[in-house]
Amino acid sequence: MRKRCIAAVLLAGLAVLGVAARPAAAEDKGIIQLQQTVSLLLNQIADLQKSFNTQIGMMQGLVTENTDTVNKLSSQLGAIQNALNGAQVIAAQRQSDFSKQFQALSDTLAALQAHLQKMDATLQQVHQMQQTIPAPSMAPAGFGSGSEATPGSGNTDSPAAMAGGGANAAAPTALQAYQGALSDFQNNKRAALGELAGFIRQYPNDPQIPDAMYYLGTMFMQRQQYSEAVDRFSQVIEQYPDNSKAPLAELNKGICLAKQGERTAAISELRALTKNYPGTEAARQADIELRSMLRGR
Repeated sequence: MRKRCIAAVLLAGLAVLGVAARPAAAEDKGIIQLQQTVSLLLNQIADLQKSFNTQIGMMQGLVTENTDTVNKLSSQLGAIQNALNGAQVIAAQRQSDFSKQFQALSDTLAALQAHLQKMDATLQQVHQMQQTIPAPSMAPAGFGSGSEATPGSGNTDSPAAMAGGGANAAAPTALQAYQGALSDFQNNKRAALGELAGFIRQYPNDPQIPDAMYYLGTMFMQRQQYSEAVDRFSQVIEQYPDNSKAPLAELNKGICLAKQGERTAAISELRALTKNYPGTEAARQADIELRSMLRGR
């Protein structure tokens, strides 16, 4: 009986222990699961922390890279600004240099124009001197260039006329008259005017008539008798256009017309000269006269 009681007590105790053990085991299992969940959460938090740190690092790298890029751009912008400032300074300096060079060229051009005007004036003076110094004609053998025969004298009893015979008396007399008038013209003697006029009247068909007319017109021009000079020069131009004195006669006619105040007629005459006798010295002098007249408008 006692053994049965003990056994019963033991069984009851074991039963109690069994009942008490079940909740303890269940509680331990819940704790283990909770611990596992917490551990999992901690692992996830650690992973999140790592990912966050990684992203933060990447962002810091991007920020650093962007900062470097911004710094580089700032440096480049500064360099560009400095270059622009330098270019502006250089451009201003070059503009100043160009202005100085332009002024120097303008001064040089003005000096050249003044020099050309002086040359034109000098050429005109030379031209006038040339017109008053014609080339002397050579007399045939047996007749001296300094003979004193007077125009229109008709002296057939001179030794030269008698030596030439009656058939040739007219030619030596005309030649003597022309040579005497030409000599006086070259020596600026007033008698040359009447001698040339007398030679033209007495020997209208002589080969020296164009020259005599030209020299007569030149004498009128020197005396500022421009109307008479224009008439003589016109005779040479119209009657002897192929004569060597025709271009000079047209040049002097234009100058005389200008002296008379007939500017339009003078310009027309000089332009006709450059067209009719191109390449001649008279045409070149006409160009000079034309430029002078046109500048004076």
